[in-house]
Amino acid sequence: MKSSIALLLMTLFLLSSFSLKAEQVKIYSAEGYPYKLLINRTNTVKIYYHEDGEAVNCRTEIQWGKAQVKTSAMQVSSKKFASKPLLSCLPREQAKAVLASTFN
Repeated sequence: MKSSIALLLMTLFLLSSFSLKAEQVKIYSAEGYPYKLLINRTNTVKIYYHEDGEAVNCRTEIQWGKAQVKTSAMQVSSKKFASKPLLSCLPREQAKAVLASTFN
């Protein structure tokens, strides 16, 4: 595997008005700094999302050791989410702050 591609394991929750489905999907990410290092330094990166027409409401949970960070929900376009789910739901500055926390 190329070093520029990091494996990202996400748990994706699809919510509908009638049922709740949970699905785990492995996604390859080439987002670069800080996302690649964040993925490599943590145990899990999960993106929880709900599609609503042309928009996606999403938030992330990142876990390493006994520490965990849950980000606030945000709304992004379906197109942006489809092409770069982690970058869409975890802004770069927030990703850098979480990454810094993994070194403590």
